[in-house]
Amino acid sequence: MKKVKFFGEFFILLFLVLFVPFISVIITAHNRRGFLLEVVNSALNQTLPEDEYEIIVVKNFEDERIDKFLEEHSVRKIIVKEDPLSAKIVK
Repeated sequence: MKKVKFFGEFFILLFLVLFVPFISVIITAHNRRGFLLEVVNSALNQTLPEDEYEIIVVKNFEDERIDKFLEEHSVRKIIVKEDPLSAKIVK
């Protein structure tokens, strides 16, 4: 039973090493349309090969131009429609 567990863990680790990017760059953009493309461009202009990092943008708005740019550059996007915690505290 121990050998099966070891091989299962080994293959999971091998999968992670081969197919999962080493670095995740997470950019949060709460009401920051004006700065988002500049920040993403900065992250895209890394000296690392593209297969060694990923860029994830978390934002609270939809913008056709920005969304198209993110899609063209294979940037993952997460759209959050909730108020930030600070706004909930103030209410």
